[in-house]
Amino acid sequence: MVLLILGVWMNASLYHFLRLSADYNQHMPLVFIVTGIVVVVVSILACIGTAKGQSAILYIFGVVLILVFLAELTAGIVGYVYIRQVKEGIGRGMNSSMVHYGAGGMSDETVDFVQNNLGCCGLMSAEDWLATEYYKGSQHFPKSCCSAPNVACTAENLTLRAEGCYSKVMRFLDTNLSAIAGGAVGFAFFQVSSSVEASGQHWSTLAMLPATPLR
Repeated sequence: MVLLILGVWMNASLYHFLRLSADYNQHMPLVFIVTGIVVVVVSILACIGTAKGQSAILYIFGVVLILVFLAELTAGIVGYVYIRQVKEGIGRGMNSSMVHYGAGGMSDETVDFVQNNLGCCGLMSAEDWLATEYYKGSQHFPKSCCSAPNVACTAENLTLRAEGCYSKVMRFLDTNLSAIAGGAVGFAFFQVSSSVEASGQHWSTLAMLPATPLR
């Protein structure tokens, strides 16, 4: 369930920030979602098998649990690698989005979302916009560069955000993506240890039952 929630969160809340990177991979959140669904299904089957005392189901569950554990561990490791790739692509992705800003595409939406939500402007600073075709043609910064969007966003505007987005995006991704990858690995070990303990208690209970006399 935790991986399922993390996958949905990654796909919904972090979408715009991840898409800013030139190395963004839209399939990564799906890895967590699919793995989370598998874990939920296996857990339900394990509960049914334990309640009915069906050893066959428990054996199958043990095998599947190992596969799920490997999948969760792999998802966590891939997540850490993905973090590095995303961070390396942030600069190139942001620069490309600024170059193509004003065309009314997804780049505009991504840049405005990031600048509005993180309170920043440009890659390293607001001055980065001065070299773009958007600024040269309008002599204005994007409205998302100013905290007062109803006023012309120019260099004279006192609400112009001077700090660049690069450092803020990096801090944001460090916090959120590290939590996701670490959560996947941590939950994998927690699940295995809990399942081993539960299985041990189950077999101990069976061992204490009186043996059925042979006839």
